[in-house]
Amino acid sequence: MDVDVRAVYIAQMRAAADRLRVPLVINARIDSFFPTSPLPENQKRADAISRAEAYWSAGADCVFPPGTGPDDLRAIVAEVGAPVNAGLPLKRGSLDVSIPSRRGTPMEPDNLRRSWAEIRTAAGLGAVRLHDLRHTCVSLLLDLGVPPHIVREIVGHSDIEVTMTIYAHASLGDKRAALGRLGDALG
Repeated sequence: MDVDVRAVYIAQMRAAADRLRVPLVINARIDSFFPTSPLPENQKRADAISRAEAYWSAGADCVFPPGTGPDDLRAIVAEVGAPVNAGLPLKRGSLDVSIPSRRGTPMEPDNLRRSWAEIRTAAGLGAVRLHDLRHTCVSLLLDLGVPPHIVREIVGHSDIEVTMTIYAHASLGDKRAALGRLGDALG
């Protein structure tokens, strides 16, 4: 799966945070192991490693492959050489994985939220959550007519269903326009 667009997005985020001199932690999510992933089981590990390497090279501070089992997670850690955020509990036991922040301290889930607050304040965005921006980005891209498969690539979903069912909400104007077209077609 092509990860170039996502890597460019990560590089742009890194550049913007550096310009603002805000310590942003980019925790690049990898959806290869999501239950809805269309990838065959024997391709998920290679896809996750490929994505992790691309995101790390683009400026991510760590990669986050949710749903990864212990063996696959060990392989990703060994292969990529970048911090891997294994923040979700693993089935039956845990791994001894070092997950440092940019400053060498342990990665904590709140690191990203703390960094986002500084960026949000510097940009004058008020109480906008980081996830709100992701949702807005997907909705705006779809409203602009960007094909859903391209939007899926930009946000890094492994399955287009995630993009279309969780993030994409038809606006009232879109609903009216669709019903108008249907009315026109029916005469």
